[in-house]
Amino acid sequence: MVGSKLRYNPDHIANASVHYTFYEAGILKGWSAGFVAYYIGKRVACRSTTVASSTFALMPIPDYIQLDASVGYIVQKLTLRLKCSNLLNRLSYNAHNDNSVNPIASRQAAASNSLIQ
Repeated sequence: MVGSKLRYNPDHIANASVHYTFYEAGILKGWSAGFVAYYIGKRVACRSTTVASSTFALMPIPDYIQLDASVGYIVQKLTLRLKCSNLLNRLSYNAHNDNSVNPIASRQAAASNSLIQ
């Protein structure tokens, strides 16, 4: 619609990540750590971001910050990693189309391993 913003998109998005592996740090050798921060700004879920209709209401979705952290260890050729996502356990939503507004995942923990060639 004329004058309407791009649907389902926030005005502001930001993310930052840092990851470090200790290769020659004595007691920390083989360990790694990572941190990710996401910011998703306020947005509106509807066919228009400015005008409601008789069949589609404007649905404001609040902004949120999501923080994720990981720690890993390399043992010879095996890498072990633990990750915790949504550390603040914030509730917010993603809007994909007019009929799909889904909550973001709550706090989760995951473990993985891999072989280095």
